[in-house]
Amino acid sequence: WGAPTPATPAPHSGVNTWATNLAGNYGNYAYCKLTSPQIDLNGFGFQYLTFYHWYDMESSGSNPTRAYDGGNIQVSTDHGNTWAILTPEGGYSHTVDAASNPLHQKKVFSGSSGGWRRVVCDLTPYINDTLTFQFQFGSDLNTTRLGWYLDDFAVVGVINDTPVTNISLMTPLDSTIWLPHRIDFYWTDAQDPDIGADIRYDLFYRTDSVWRAQTRLRDHFTSVNLADEQWAFTDTLVLDWFVRVSSQSDTLYSPDTFRVILPPRSLWPMSSFALINPPADTVILDSSTTISFSWHPASDLDIGTTMQYQLNIASDADTLTWYTGGDTTHWIGLDTLATLGLDSTGFDWWVRAVNATESRLADSTFTFFIDHYVGIREDELPKSFDLSTAYPNPFNPTTRFKVSVPHQQDVTIIVYNILGQHIRTLVNQNMLPGYHELTWHGLEENGRQVSSGLYFVRMQTQDFHITRKIVLLR
Repeated sequence: WGAPTPATPAPHSGVNTWATNLAGNYGNYAYCKLTSPQIDLNGFGFQYLTFYHWYDMESSGSNPTRAYDGGNIQVSTDHGNTWAILTPEGGYSHTVDAASNPLHQKKVFSGSSGGWRRVVCDLTPYINDTLTFQFQFGSDLNTTRLGWYLDDFAVVGVINDTPVTNISLMTPLDSTIWLPHRIDFYWTDAQDPDIGADIRYDLFYRTDSVWRAQTRLRDHFTSVNLADEQWAFTDTLVLDWFVRVSSQSDTLYSPDTFRVILPPRSLWPMSSFALINPPADTVILDSSTTISFSWHPASDLDIGTTMQYQLNIASDADTLTWYTGGDTTHWIGLDTLATLGLDSTGFDWWVRAVNATESRLADSTFTFFIDHYVGIREDELPKSFDLSTAYPNPFNPTTRFKVSVPHQQDVTIIVYNILGQHIRTLVNQNMLPGYHELTWHGLEENGRQVSSGLYFVRMQTQDFHITRKIVLLR
């Protein structure tokens, strides 16, 4: 730091500047560091580092992206214990190629700046951190130049002083009588325009003198499962609730506290429940011997209630029912499903929960399909992997493919749209050798129908891939 000599560049402003050498060239094997004091960015929004630099360093004459000498900027968030390279807007110009340079293979400024140039580094990722900056310069074993000059270093930020907006409670409304087993709480979304604002919510609720809480929530909604609270529910309970919102140094409370009426458990209905496996519109290889069916349990707050389940599977031909007792998982062999006709276009399955006083169907009915596997003699196995052209094509609403598998291997078959976006995975499993028949019903992963248009079906194994075009006309 100081005033440069006439043989070196004048400062960008004032009379002093930082430099690798104020009086001439840097030396061979140089490794110079300039470290800033710690700078606290807490309470600021948009922030950036800015400085001016002038440099003349040895770069490669044969490769415009490689350098022998150069410098870069580092940043530390732990008081200098560890460092990371800070990338400026526009990036660095070179990478150090010389193994004798301490910055070997690092991104650097090098070559000639052609005068004083302004550099800007975005510090948004470091909002609310305490930072230390370090300029480091390295050279190789020969050919020195004037080096690196730095001036007008500054960290610029915008103070975050806009208060967070308050919220309003939405549901359950005040004085609501609530019967479902789970209370879903909603409130309006708070806003904080300050850059880097981190809005969090705390839900407080109680049925007695003790407040319970769900804290540090990011969403403006949450749920409380009443069965988990271990409340007696022998009589009517009154639940009070409110929300606290915080962002940086701001803390506000909802202006109201709402009250929810919870009747005794004898009046509560059975809870809803959902199916799990096989998911909606799953394709199952009929080389499998069994299919696993599972669902979430239903619940009832009545003490001593015993839950029983009925599993139902239906095709166009018939419906079969299994009584699984209290189990929420049941295995069924494909030979059993054969009585429903394995050539069916699809099988619907659903579950009914039953106790002594009521019954309830699962939230939805799922459909699954059977991929027909053709067992053949070993000397008749396919010679190679293949995915046939679709038939029919164009199609509406269903098309089929034949899949050839010469030996057991993991196979994926995926449908993409014309933009290359993933539409549906038809197969993602280990397939036995032989010929398989696969059906696509024109549905996305979530079960929605796709629109008319061109689609691509891609089959891929470890060492093979093929893509077929199909057209859906609705």
